[in-house]
Amino acid sequence: MSKEKGYQWLDPTLIVGEDAQTKNILDTIDAMNACGAKKNMLVKYYMENPELRRKANIRKEIRSWTKTDAFGKIKEQTMRDDRNTFTISGIMIIMMATLFIFFLAAVIRNDYVVKFWVDAIVGSVALVLLVRNLHVKYRIVRGYTEVDWFRTLDILALIGCGLLKIAFPPYMDFTLVILLIAFVVQKKKLEKIMKSF
Repeated sequence: MSKEKGYQWLDPTLIVGEDAQTKNILDTIDAMNACGAKKNMLVKYYMENPELRRKANIRKEIRSWTKTDAFGKIKEQTMRDDRNTFTISGIMIIMMATLFIFFLAAVIRNDYVVKFWVDAIVGSVALVLLVRNLHVKYRIVRGYTEVDWFRTLDILALIGCGLLKIAFPPYMDFTLVILLIAFVVQKKKLEKIMKSF
């Protein structure tokens, strides 16, 4: 069961059963008013504790899971993994956006580091990795809150970097500084959201 079955929040790396009891649990968790990260934590807890599969009142039982020590450990581990993934994808975004913006500036100035085709290959690979890491970053953020604020800050940072790279001489570069500031602000905001979780 995954996103095609209607569970948009379900982490594709989770392996869940196809039986009626599991579907009932997933439907109950899906109906909860909780963020996607918490729903995934509940599914992990359910999959790690098979003795829970025979309870009568599912809704009440699921609410009691969040008070257990085992759920607390799952929550801590998931949030630590998400923080690490967010940090790694953020660092990759900074590096790949810098390379791609350098390539765009080289195309506009017609001043390539090696030759056009070499710079084009590097720029293309950087763009693909940039988009991939943005997708990973937004998937993490979507588990805890809305993505709009993070996406807007990324777009503004990239546009600002591109304009500054074109407007100033090549030896004056603010790309890394702007992208790093945007990353630190986003990381602090996500950590604040995770603390209130």
